[in-house]
Amino acid sequence: MITSMVYETPILVIIGALTGAGINVARGYLNSDPSVKLDPRLILGGFVAGIFAALAAVQTLTVPEGLSQHAQFILGAVFGFVGDFAITKLK
Repeated sequence: MITSMVYETPILVIIGALTGAGINVARGYLNSDPSVKLDPRLILGGFVAGIFAALAAVQTLTVPEGLSQHAQFILGAVFGFVGDFAITKLK
């Protein structure tokens, strides 16, 4: 559980971004035609987009030390989801 361990902020943001990107991949798959199979390249691409979004967030934003670990995770999840969603819509 997240609350029982202490993680560094970049790790929490990256884990959250991977989760957010995974949620966006699942959203796209669930909204697609039932005959379409899930391509592993889509999953990998979503995670790559999530990692880049998380690294951009960690490098450009100063995450306040007062944020809880849950808030840092949610911040990463938002960045991962939005990053993957934007790339998905640009295709």
